[in-house]
Amino acid sequence: MYVRDSVSFTSSMAWTGATPVSNPYLVSPDAKLQASGLTLTRRDAPVRRGTRIALREDPVSFTSGGARFVGKLILPATGTGPFPVVVYVHGSDNVPSVDRVWEPYLLAANGIGMLVFDKRGTGQSGGTYTPLCSTLANDVVAAVRRLRQHPAVDTARIGLAGFSQGGWVAPLAASKARGIRFVLVSYGMTMSIAEKTGSRRR
Repeated sequence: MYVRDSVSFTSSMAWTGATPVSNPYLVSPDAKLQASGLTLTRRDAPVRRGTRIALREDPVSFTSGGARFVGKLILPATGTGPFPVVVYVHGSDNVPSVDRVWEPYLLAANGIGMLVFDKRGTGQSGGTYTPLCSTLANDVVAAVRRLRQHPAVDTARIGLAGFSQGGWVAPLAASKARGIRFVLVSYGMTMSIAEKTGSRRR
């Protein structure tokens, strides 16, 4: 709901059996948003003021399987690095990610860089969209290879974060790329690809 250039929303506990606890918020952009920030108002709580963090955004491109990929590396605002970096591994949607996901900014605000790129056949990246996990894993491996060339990246601390279908793709990519420090699976599948598809030809 939009009210006089403000946005109101309600947060609550989801996917649990507990009684929902609702917290209504009102987010109000200041007149000079670019320079100042936002105010966050929660019921029965003091008004909180947020300030804009000037995070660093570096354009990144690489090739994989004959296709050119376009993305950006979001880095912390302070320090010269090298920084630990996580590669965002997409879900199955046929949509670009570079200008849609928020996780890179959350991590960078806490001292960890994140690379996000448009998956093949979406956004500014070339190639043909495919749900094939082996192909997507090869694209992630190419992204890791490109990261290792960036001067602000700590090559000993590169990890992968897989979301949804990326929960399959990220571990597969980690098995192909050398030196992956960790793999995070967020709401990934709890069954194998073969069980999901009814086939062992993935």
